[in-house]
Order: sequence, then C-alpha cells, then structure tokens
Amino acid sequence: MVISLLAVALMLHLYLFSKMGRAFRIAGKEHVWDVIVNRNQFFFSDLRFFPLLAGTLTGLFQFIPEIIQNRLKLMLHLPLTEKRIITCTLAYGSGVTILLFLFQFAALLTGLQIHFANEIIISTVYTVLPWYLAGITAYFLCTAICIEPSWKHRLVLLLISIGLLKIFFISGFPAAYQKIIAYLPLITLIGISTVIHSVIRFKTGMQD
Repeated sequence: MVISLLAVALMLHLYLFSKMGRAFRIAGKEHVWDVIVNRNQFFFSDLRFFPLLAGTLTGLFQFIPEIIQNRLKLMLHLPLTEKRIITCTLAYGSGVTILLFLFQFAALLTGLQIHFANEIIISTVYTVLPWYLAGITAYFLCTAICIEPSWKHRLVLLLISIGLLKIFFISGFPAAYQKIIAYLPLITLIGISTVIHSVIRFKTGMQD
C-alpha cells in the first residue's frame, strides 16, 4: 500500500510539473509568474486532497485487518505496557505517512527552486502545509474510528473528524493560513487524543 501511494505521489508530481512546463512553453515564464503573483493563482491545487487520502488509507490498511482478525485485542494483552504498544504502532503508521509527505514536499520544493523566486516558494509552502497536516490528522482520526468498539461512537467520531478536517480546507486562497499555521497542529493533537480514548474503550470492552 505504501509503495502504491508513493507511485501515485510520483505520478502526481510528474503531472503537476509537466502542466507547469506546458504553461511556460505556451505563455512564457513572465506571464506565469504574473498570474501567480498578481492574480493569486495556485498551480499545484491538484495536490490538495492527496495527503488527506494518503493519511486515511494508511490508517485503514493498518488497523482494519487488526480489528477484523482480533489481533489488536491480543496485542493489548501482551507482556508490554499498553502505552508502549500503542506508541510503537502509531509511530510506525504516522512515521510512514510523514516520510511519504516529506518526500513529496521535498520534490515539490526542488521543482519550485528551479523555476520560481523565493516569494512564490514561501507562499506555496504556506499553502500546502495545511494539506499535509490534514493528512497526518486524518491518519490519527481514522485510526481512532477503526479502534473504537462502539458503532454509535464511531459515527460520532466520524462526524467530529469531518468537522475537524474541514478546517484545513476552508480556503483555497494561496497562503491563506499563513497567520494561523502555528495553531493547526493543535487539531492534530486532538486526533491523537481521540486514538488514546478509543484504545481505552477498546481494551475495557465498551460497547455502548
């Protein structure tokens, strides 16, 4: 699954930069820069929902088999502390997700540095960072939903997750989140706390 997401990330970047190269050839770099700077057009909007999809799929593929085959319940009763087990499991899933995003982000920056000035690069960074934070948050929220033992509470968590994740996509305007970017990780922390809550409920066998 990780290899598939990496392949999709590569194909998406090839598409984005080929589209940008075509715009350079047809309209010229000066016109493209004018469109980006003065008309606030963003050339990489197709990247917007990929981190969200990647984080969600990573959570689903990691934990659905564990739940269906009852391996998670067995794992929580191993002679290790619950905290260590959950920390290692989440560290693996979130680590894979973050590495994928770092690779994609580095590839994006490399391409930008070839063609654009620092002002455009900085604006792009502020534009895409909320999307990657949304992907990481989606991983934790999806994990919490998978682990939660009660279908009623799963529905509640799903509705809460949709509301939280929408915050990252309120505006598609370039660098719209620049002034509040430092506060967005707080939403990710909420996602982590929902996982802890779901694990406690799962281990105690809550079914309300």
